[in-house]
Amino acid sequence: MLSGAFRRVTAVKTLGRGGSYTADVPAAVVILAAGSGTRVGAGANKVLLPLGDRPVLAWSVRDALALADVRRVLVVVRPGEGDAVAAALAPHL
Repeated sequence: MLSGAFRRVTAVKTLGRGGSYTADVPAAVVILAAGSGTRVGAGANKVLLPLGDRPVLAWSVRDALALADVRRVLVVVRPGEGDAVAAALAPHL
């Protein structure tokens, strides 16, 4: 659901003294969304809390999916929260 069409990213690493090389590598984004929300005083995972018109997590997923070179977005959640996170993200994808 969160992965788009296959795309590649060109990585350029500077070797120093003006040298560089270019290599094609697949790009992925991993979003860690396994918090508990206790530090913000929430009774639920803070990534599910609203920020403007959508949950906090939806902003990160939206921005990751907008990157032209991203092949896949993986959202890591706590055990038992997969359905709640999927339901919160679905209207924003």
